[in-house]
Amino acid sequence: MISIVQQPGAIALSRNPMVIEFLATDDDNQPYTPKGVRSELKILSINGLEEDDTITLNWTEPDGTTGNITFTAKDSPSLSTEFISDDTIGKPPSPIGYWRAVAETINGHPTVNRHFKVYAIQYDIFPSPDYSLFVEVVEVDSDWVLTMTSSTALTITNYDTALATTAPDNYSILVDVFFEEEYGTGEYSRISKHELPLNSTGTACLDLSEVIWQKVKGSLPQVPLNSIHGTDIVIADNLRNYYYRYREDYDDVSPAWTVSVTKKAMAGGITQDLFATTNFLGTRSAINSLLTWYPSGKSVAPDQPEWINWFNFNVSSKSIAIELKVWTALSDTPTISYKHTLVDPVVDMWEVANIPVGPTQLVIGDTIKKYSVQVIDRNDYNSSGTITPLSEVRIFYIDRLPQQEVRYILYENGFCLPEVLRCTGISNNQLNVQREERTHVLPKDYTELSPEISQYKEEYSNAHTFRTGYIGRNEVDALQELLIYNRAFEVENTTYIPLHIQGNRYQVSNTNEFLNGVQFVAIRQLSDKIYRRRERPGGYVEIPEPAAAVFTCDYTLSGTYASFAAAIADGITAGEYFDLDFPNDFGLPEGLHFQYAPAISYANDAAAAIVDADSCYPISSGNSFGYPQGMVKRKSPATSYFDDAAAGLAGVAIGEKYALAYPNLYELGDEGFVKTRIT
Repeated sequence: MISIVQQPGAIALSRNPMVIEFLATDDDNQPYTPKGVRSELKILSINGLEEDDTITLNWTEPDGTTGNITFTAKDSPSLSTEFISDDTIGKPPSPIGYWRAVAETINGHPTVNRHFKVYAIQYDIFPSPDYSLFVEVVEVDSDWVLTMTSSTALTITNYDTALATTAPDNYSILVDVFFEEEYGTGEYSRISKHELPLNSTGTACLDLSEVIWQKVKGSLPQVPLNSIHGTDIVIADNLRNYYYRYREDYDDVSPAWTVSVTKKAMAGGITQDLFATTNFLGTRSAINSLLTWYPSGKSVAPDQPEWINWFNFNVSSKSIAIELKVWTALSDTPTISYKHTLVDPVVDMWEVANIPVGPTQLVIGDTIKKYSVQVIDRNDYNSSGTITPLSEVRIFYIDRLPQQEVRYILYENGFCLPEVLRCTGISNNQLNVQREERTHVLPKDYTELSPEISQYKEEYSNAHTFRTGYIGRNEVDALQELLIYNRAFEVENTTYIPLHIQGNRYQVSNTNEFLNGVQFVAIRQLSDKIYRRRERPGGYVEIPEPAAAVFTCDYTLSGTYASFAAAIADGITAGEYFDLDFPNDFGLPEGLHFQYAPAISYANDAAAAIVDADSCYPISSGNSFGYPQGMVKRKSPATSYFDDAAAGLAGVAIGEKYALAYPNLYELGDEGFVKTRIT
């Protein structure tokens, strides 16, 4: 029969070993192992040996050397050749315990343990068990001779033939592995069949990760996030179900299959030393449940998309929210708020939630310098600050300095989960051409146009050099994941460009350098084959949105608010419009119009090239005027007015919208900012 000594837990990381160890045993529950020449003392009672009863071992080695040792039962044993008697005070209470103690004494003799192993076995026979004491030659060689004698009337059987194994002929363990390619569908297919031979200890091992990881990797989404700019929590598609079945197989005997329970495999893995010393997933808690090696304290741009990956370590499903703390100055007391996304999925046990935490995604104001996020239980918090934390705190610093070059990379970390990298260093684009050429013999009547060499085939690629700019040394260390796993995408607007990172050697750190960064070269995974012009060096063509569908001044205000927080608290949703109350958080004139969380925004009229004249658009974070993102501007308005009074004289009624002229009463920096007439 088969028992399982070791097996993967209910959930395992699929890149790390997922070992099943089987133990095959006979009807007496003894492992199938090689057996040397041996002798058996059969005990048919529950009593031990009386004082001065003896057991003698006699042997002849293959080279003719002989030996013998006599062991004696004593009520108070003191020598290496004495063992406990049936009357010894404190002897083990059970018969098998007594005979195991005798076996341990005999086996402990220095001459015995060089050549033999001694053990006791209990046979569960109705109505009462029997017991045997075995002495076995360690060397599997039939040229050994071993006999055992006793001063008692106990039955002794000598086995003079060594066995390569006690297993039946042609014995093996069969294992089939079944895998669910699409998580949660219940549709399994067999992905591997295994026939395992036994080793010398009667065990057989199978590392399931050798087949499970390849299937997990092959069934993952092409891109770890559908939309890097998304604002909703997403359940990561990084879990797969599997199970296995096993049975013995030998000489026309085919017992029924034993089927395991369904288990889960998570994409990714951890280092070998960490795996050897830690139950990694089993030790996740509210202080370490974010699956990332990237350090806290990341610098992000105001409009940068950013994500954290939360592992639900709880034994139940959770609805989650974010505790957001923001600082207008690094030393100020933070302002605390609580955020949850409009799409609020329930995160089941062991699932991972991808949570958007970029400044724009969280609708963080333009005066904020630093913020922190922490996953909390949505059903267990209140505005007074009583929360149930579900993760550690992650801190971000907002970099509002203008950058000459900004390129975003989405890449997979060691858990196959999304990370975002902002590259602000100067980039390069190098053209590499491989040509196939031929030479020609000039005809006798050649001309100046006759070729001696020509190209008949070519292949080319553009190798782009990406530089992170200056980042922390620990950040550089964490970016080794990007360079090792080579699962990276450049983000162009809403488009992903799959990259193939080239090279095998990268400098990670240099103790003589105080400024650190990462540089790598990548080409597109999908080659162009035929040249076409790109809109910017190293860039890709942006796909414009239909102007009529997005950019209009014919919108309705959803309310009047003094801040984004007030608008959110009142239930405003992405894309809706409101005008400013007074006083307000921005120090701006009353009545100015805003679009909350705009899908598309522009820095100024020049950047809004696809917006028609006299149409409205929201300005972006980091715009040319230094105003909050979402402030509405009318491009090249047909009419504009100095202030409310001028608009009123022209027939604009109180409560109607109009475009401000430049200059204007409110000292706004350009023509076209949209305002409600208040007075």
